Amino acid sequence: MALFLFLTGMFAIANFYYWVFRSPLKTYKLFIIFFIVISLMAAVIDPHNLLEVFVTFSGYYTLLFGVHLLLTGTFRINRYFPYIFAFFLISLLVTAFFGALMQDIFKYS
Repeated sequence: MALFLFLTGMFAIANFYYWVFRSPLKTYKLFIIFFIVISLMAAVIDPHNLLEVFVTFSGYYTLLFGVHLLLTGTFRINRYFPYIFAFFLISLLVTAFFGALMQDIFKYS
């Protein structure tokens, strides 16, 4: 069940990045707006632990945006299905890395 939820979430995020951030000129402007929205969502989720939620929530989606830039800019994967497949694979690694990093930083364990 958790894998299904992860894949569904990554599919939604991959589609969002693929369709919204298509134009290189608008990419950074839209990302700044997206980052502000994510930051506001972090403030709403848990206002008592604002720094922790902000770093965790916005940092994760910033890393996923970096995956998008890596795939479209560096690897030049612009076709839909290879992009979605590569995004799934790299986002799995990013999720494992970021989860371990946040546990180490905030001492969740």
